[in-house]
Amino acid sequence: MKILVVGNLYPPIVFGGYEILCRQVVELLQARGHQIEVVCSQHGADRAPWEAGVERSLHLTTDFPAPGQRVDRVDFHPASLARVSRLNRRLLAPVMDRFQPDLVFAWCLNRLGLAGLQLAQQRNLPCCYTLNDEHPRQFRPSPGRGLKARLKRWLERTLWKGSTLASLRPFPVTAISYALRDRLLDLGVPIAHARIIHQGIPLDNFPFQPLARQPGQLLRVLYVGQLSQNKGCHTLLKAFQDAAVAGGAELSLVGDGVPDYEQHLKELAAQSPHPERIQFLGRLPHGEVARQYRNHHVLVFPSEWEEPFGLTHLEAMASGCAVCSTTTGGTKELIRHEKNALAYTAGEVIQLISSLSRIEQNEELRLQLIQGGRQWVETHHSLESYVSRLESFLQACLKR
Repeated sequence: MKILVVGNLYPPIVFGGYEILCRQVVELLQARGHQIEVVCSQHGADRAPWEAGVERSLHLTTDFPAPGQRVDRVDFHPASLARVSRLNRRLLAPVMDRFQPDLVFAWCLNRLGLAGLQLAQQRNLPCCYTLNDEHPRQFRPSPGRGLKARLKRWLERTLWKGSTLASLRPFPVTAISYALRDRLLDLGVPIAHARIIHQGIPLDNFPFQPLARQPGQLLRVLYVGQLSQNKGCHTLLKAFQDAAVAGGAELSLVGDGVPDYEQHLKELAAQSPHPERIQFLGRLPHGEVARQYRNHHVLVFPSEWEEPFGLTHLEAMASGCAVCSTTTGGTKELIRHEKNALAYTAGEVIQLISSLSRIEQNEELRLQLIQGGRQWVETHHSLESYVSRLESFLQACLKR
């Protein structure tokens, strides 16, 4: 197949794990003989080396924030999405003329608009869309029954044409979890037909090397992710204010966030009986994050929002790091309590304290979780199996 991948970001310019996964998928599909070109936004293009088959030219409604900037200042107005889509259709047309794809595959269109899907349908090209998070909520038709809502929907069909999925003919969609699909349906995004394909990770990048724990050694606890309120980092820091947890463990936090909230976390850390055992490591390269998994005994994932899925869980499990996690959103589809992880209720500090204490005091349980986690990833979430399911999905789209 000749596949044109359209997305907002592409490595080495990354904002989260899904851009990294996009490159991994592209490279594995290329290794299987498919021809692929990638078109993404110009955001960060001046920091990315030239690369054959990758064009960084598309416009965004709002640039992605720099480290420390707020992530919620984004222009999702239908007029802005329609304007960006018009601009991007003009940029995508010559790429399609030159490459002549068999299929257009939309990866993440957050802040980018629907130009790739629009242009594909105008040219009667097969197209499909993989949903990795809640960003398609920006493409839903305006809800409501009043005069103002009806007027807005009329504008979306006329002056703001192309700002919503309702302006497109039905096309194949895949989502990374049942929870994400159901959440988007609740928000009014028309994807009831979405096929669920759970993601996978490259096992070679996360070798199974559990960190041994010597008698009397502190339990090394790790957090990886954005330092944000909805990720529940404050719950983890409050757990380390408990004397039993703080007395038997140390904590490393990998990631950054909004300065005010990060400062709040550091204030919580200062209230721990052992603040010197809490480290804020900041944002690290992906390869260094993999090393951190192997250098810790347990990963805590305290998220309090409806997570689309849980790549961080899979990476830690593959590396031999036990997992203690909430089961919000798509994470419940991969967590098996006391088999591949310990689960606790989001926001419940006492439950988290209990879970960490169990792992700290019961080495047999920790080793059981480690073995169960690695086996789960190998069986259900390798990158190769994920790409095989995606490849089958793309081939079905092409036949359709």
